Amino acid sequence: MEGAKTAALERMGLSGDQVTWTDAEADWEHGRMEYELEFWAGQVEYDLEIDGATGAVLKEKWEDHGVTGTASDAGEAAAKAAALGHLGLAESQVSALKADRELENGMVEYEVEFWVGQAEYDYTVTGDGRIVEYERENH
Repeated sequence: MEGAKTAALERMGLSGDQVTWTDAEADWEHGRMEYELEFWAGQVEYDLEIDGATGAVLKEKWEDHGVTGTASDAGEAAAKAAALGHLGLAESQVSALKADRELENGMVEYEVEFWVGQAEYDYTVTGDGRIVEYERENH
């Protein structure tokens, strides 16, 4: 468990004194031991799954609860650019890229999704281009 927590903190660029753990469970899934970890750092909520044998991050998700929405709309291209920029990728390096515009409590958001190899990425981007939620899952 401690090794899984260390792997999660390293992946997110955090230290133990910066977080509050809310859940940590070990579970046998997909023929291997996995650790499901949940913690907060400030107003950001993190949820990670760690491979018990290798320490590899199988799934990661974070959501920034401190970012407020906006009625502005920079457009779909800006939302895609924000998500791709988070990973330092160009559009030509991903597949199945799409962005869906939504109104959430009167605020514009884009749900941006794409694949890189066997990894699926999902982002929620505000209308002015701020990432408020990020998820990556290896398949």
